[in-house]
Amino acid sequence: MNERDFINQMDTIVNMTKNNKSKYIFVAPWFSISDDTNSKLNHNDKKQMMKKYSSSLEEYSKTNNFVFVDPNGYIEKVILENTIKYMVDFIQPNAKDGIELYSESIFRNEK
Repeated sequence: MNERDFINQMDTIVNMTKNNKSKYIFVAPWFSISDDTNSKLNHNDKKQMMKKYSSSLEEYSKTNNFVFVDPNGYIEKVILENTIKYMVDFIQPNAKDGIELYSESIFRNEK
């Protein structure tokens, strides 16, 4: 899937769920650390791909008057200071500290 296909999927979901009271908040795809052995892409290529997806989602949100949040700058900063505290693996937050961090990051929305 490329970023256009990703946006087409988001648009399909929006169109299936849209009504007069619908409000949408899109969150950029989550940050993952460089030790991610599950990814077939090297870390730099994966970061570039995620930037493309995020940029496309941000543009889609602006075009449709939806809210877009990119908490990854804050998440990356905190996680790289203490990966073990926040992560179960290379992309999933752990049940206590990690999920709390990810939730907090949405409201901070620091880039």
